[in-house]
Amino acid sequence: MARAGELLVDLTTTIDIYGGALSAAGAQIRNAGDCVAQAAASCRFKTAAELVCDELREGATCLTEATGKMQQAIEEAQVDKDANLATALSTSRHFTLRNDV
Repeated sequence: MARAGELLVDLTTTIDIYGGALSAAGAQIRNAGDCVAQAAASCRFKTAAELVCDELREGATCLTEATGKMQQAIEEAQVDKDANLATALSTSRHFTLRNDV
C-alpha cells in the first residue's frame, strides 16, 4: 500500500501535476501503508494490542482522507480540461468504493 502511494506521487511528477490533490491522495495512501506496516511490526509484542488498534485506526483515517483527495483530483482534472485523467480517476475511485463494501 505504501509503495502504491509512492508510485502515485511519482506519477504526478511525471505528468507535471505534482502538488495537487492527486499527490496528496498518494501521500495519504503511503501514510496508510506505513500505519499498517507499523501495526504489523507491533503485533510481535503481547502488550501492543492498543498500539496496533491505534495504528490501524490511523491508517483508516488516511484512506478516508485519500478518498476525499481523489474526488478533489477529479475536479481539478475537469477544471484543467483533462478528460482522460478525470475519467481514469473517476473509474479507479468507483472501483475502489465498490470493493470496500
